[in-house]
Amino acid sequence: MHNSGRYSYTLSELQEDGHLRPYMEVRAIDNVIYSRMENGVWDEDRRLPIRTPLDASSGLPVFTSCKQLGDSQTEEGLAFHYSAYWHRGKWSAAIEIWISKTSGKFIKTIMRYDQGAGELLYPVAVQIMDYDRAHAMKPIVPPACWSLDLGTAPAICIDLTSPSPITAH
Repeated sequence: MHNSGRYSYTLSELQEDGHLRPYMEVRAIDNVIYSRMENGVWDEDRRLPIRTPLDASSGLPVFTSCKQLGDSQTEEGLAFHYSAYWHRGKWSAAIEIWISKTSGKFIKTIMRYDQGAGELLYPVAVQIMDYDRAHAMKPIVPPACWSLDLGTAPAICIDLTSPSPITAH
């Protein structure tokens, strides 16, 4: 089963001065996930099924020590504000979660990894959801191999997914 609807989200580093430094943009459309790092080239992958509240490796709950912190006003409107402890695989973090009181959808999460830099390259990650379908448009994904016609043999292929990206045919 997949998450319903078309949506996008951004992952950013929460810097010590409180500013967000964009790291990754993700768009979920039908059975495909499109992602790019810091305004880089878009990549396309198969959309994975919904993750369960239990860790696939250990079978233990992903969220523990859950507490409702109260209601919060967000840019999206009034939200439930929760804190919890998050574990998945070898990673763990203190997490804050904001869920819309109107739609029941996630608005934002802030994860403070125990190990410093966690799954991402920095210690504090902010994920901001966007359910506006107009923002979750299919991006232009470059082909895995671009052929350059130089008018003479051999043909040159640039494969952006390969450890040896340039080959001659």
